[in-house]
Amino acid sequence: MVQIKAFEVEEWMDRLETTPGALNIAETCCESVSIKELTELSSDKSAAEKTRQQIANLYENDISGSLPNDQVIITQGAIVANFLTLYTLVGANDHVICVHPTYQQLYEVPKSLGAEVSLWKLSQ
Repeated sequence: MVQIKAFEVEEWMDRLETTPGALNIAETCCESVSIKELTELSSDKSAAEKTRQQIANLYENDISGSLPNDQVIITQGAIVANFLTLYTLVGANDHVICVHPTYQQLYEVPKSLGAEVSLWKLSQ
């Protein structure tokens, strides 16, 4: 089984977001909901297809024409989109160069997939 190092920034934010009386303006996540609560939020299941088509229409151009809506994947946040992209494109023996500092997922997931990762460290 693939083991991915714990995302330290997320663990740090988890500790801070439960501090009584503290308002964490750096947090980008919403409050957690259960699967049951999530499914109750949507009554029009066909809206997903319409949304995918509207997104696909944004990427129509003269050279390649329209983007088929089955090529649009809607995720529940950037973390899932990042994971799907990395899992699709990166494999063992690949070399990933990742700007650093950045979100830990962008270099830990490629490592977990067997890629060599070089950090391109930014200077101030």
